[in-house]
Amino acid sequence: MLNPPFSQSDLPRFKAIDPVKIKPEISTLLEKNKQKINGLLSSAGPFTWDNLMQPLEDLSDELSKIWSPISHLHAVMESDELRKAYNETVPLITEYHTELSQNEKLFQAIQSLIRSPDFEMLSPAQKKIIENDLRDFRLAGVHLPADQKERMATLQKELTQLMTKYSENVMDATQSWTLHITDPYQLEG
Repeated sequence: MLNPPFSQSDLPRFKAIDPVKIKPEISTLLEKNKQKINGLLSSAGPFTWDNLMQPLEDLSDELSKIWSPISHLHAVMESDELRKAYNETVPLITEYHTELSQNEKLFQAIQSLIRSPDFEMLSPAQKKIIENDLRDFRLAGVHLPADQKERMATLQKELTQLMTKYSENVMDATQSWTLHITDPYQLEG
């Protein structure tokens, strides 16, 4: 598992990131997260911060602590192997986030929190997280018909691939450009 290079309490160990292991490890983590989310949603309720939002935040944090260093490394110190692993894995991440953001059952569960009398007892930060999550569900098309959700997912995946390719093109252009100066007077000042 990627946990050795990505301990939850330490800074990431970038040298321990093995591009060969990225896709299988992220795939496993995403499947585990989906199962946990389905488990959360299968409870009888009522939903609370502690039995819904905190576990969702924990899952998101764990994924971020593993994926963010990979993404950062891809952006600043890429290799052919890392680029390949990143390009194979980023669609999985995009699909996972799209599925979550279009999950009507999850949307309704979070929406039930805002209608709960306990909502007023939450901290301002907790309220803001819930409000932002509901906003993000709407922006992601949670209420769209199935065919439009599918189109939205396709567009999101395409956008992610184009953004990744653009970043890689910028990195390649930056790495290939040189300016050789032989006249020391050009460096004065």
